[in-house]
Amino acid sequence: MVDISRGLARKLTPGSKANPLHMQLASVLREKIYSKAWPARTQIPSENELVEMFDVSRGTVRKAL
Repeated sequence: MVDISRGLARKLTPGSKANPLHMQLASVLREKIYSKAWPARTQIPSENELVEMFDVSRGTVRKAL
């Protein structure tokens, strides 16, 4: 099985009105998908895994997805 979360836990900067956390996280996830860092037909990390990786709330993860 491929570890798709490897190298994903990049630190997010504190959110601001111009650059909220969910937008930063969405950008990171989009970058991983477009760069093909995650192989085709594999699942991205679950909401709970993303919460732990990025130390953000579940609501932030849900908005990013």
